[in-house]
Amino acid sequence: MKVKKWGLGILTGLLGISIGTSAAYAWTLNSRGYATLPAYVHAYSGFSPETKQAISTACAQWNNAGAGGLVYQSSFEHSLTSYPMQNNSNDLTRGTRGDKYLMNTATLVSSSTNKIVEADIDINVSYPFANDGSSGNYDIGGNVTHELGHLLGLEHTTDTEATMYGTSTMGETKKRTLEQDNKNGILYLYK
Repeated sequence: MKVKKWGLGILTGLLGISIGTSAAYAWTLNSRGYATLPAYVHAYSGFSPETKQAISTACAQWNNAGAGGLVYQSSFEHSLTSYPMQNNSNDLTRGTRGDKYLMNTATLVSSSTNKIVEADIDINVSYPFANDGSSGNYDIGGNVTHELGHLLGLEHTTDTEATMYGTSTMGETKKRTLEQDNKNGILYLYK
């Protein structure tokens, strides 16, 4: 996720393989999707109840996109602080990472199937986050929804109104809700 702050951009690093852009769509793919559905994400046990609710709501957005149940928040939580883990678990972590990125998703893609077999999402708490739409914070809900799109196999879009657009501004909450562009990408992968 890029950050718009003082004119500087911070690029989301995404490990995976881009298989190209279709001229008919604004979105691109980083794989052929997640290998075994539904995917389960495991939240860091130190997240606030509001952050855990934002993760659950973000999962529901993708599950209601028209392709069925794709991703759920697991009741299992972890206390990991390292990122990425490569431990056969989709872990949501947090840590002070400097100015590397706002949030990041590292995906592990099978070389034989080109499907994602693990995706870890990290929240960089070097930046201010909240889930109340306040102008001095980045939105947890919208940014987690964006990162779950990467977990499911989507890359960034050119549609500036869509959840999968690659930048985020303080106080922006529109990425909490999927636009048609995001739904088109998910339906392409999973229908």
